[in-house]
Amino acid sequence: MRYQAYLRVLNDEATIRKLYEKTNVPGAVVEPLKARREGTEEVWWDWETEKVDLDLADVDSGLKVLLERYRPFFADIKKYRGPEADTYLELVSYHQENEEPRGSLSPETISLLSELGAALDNDCVYDIVDIHPKEFHAEK
Repeated sequence: MRYQAYLRVLNDEATIRKLYEKTNVPGAVVEPLKARREGTEEVWWDWETEKVDLDLADVDSGLKVLLERYRPFFADIKKYRGPEADTYLELVSYHQENEEPRGSLSPETISLLSELGAALDNDCVYDIVDIHPKEFHAEK
């Protein structure tokens, strides 16, 4: 099992581009998603920080470090994300067939999430690289 995490904000294109421009977070990216905004033909736009690998033995500490790294930007993120934004600490759990995600969040990590006004989203996906390594690591 392995974990990655990042911060992300979803909203309309204009709001996300303004968030990107005004916060100037190093390594942040902006991109359109395929998902349509409810009741419109417009798609959701995504602002996200760089993805970081987390230590399997202490996922909570990694999440707390990530949040503390971006804490200086919290006020600007809240200011420019817009009122209809979805804000997440995205945790991606890559697992094999018989593995289950594990761990819990400390009060400090929960407090940082609350300060940002973000939810935790834990996406659990099969780790295809580990399941079929020869297909993905073939020599050229």
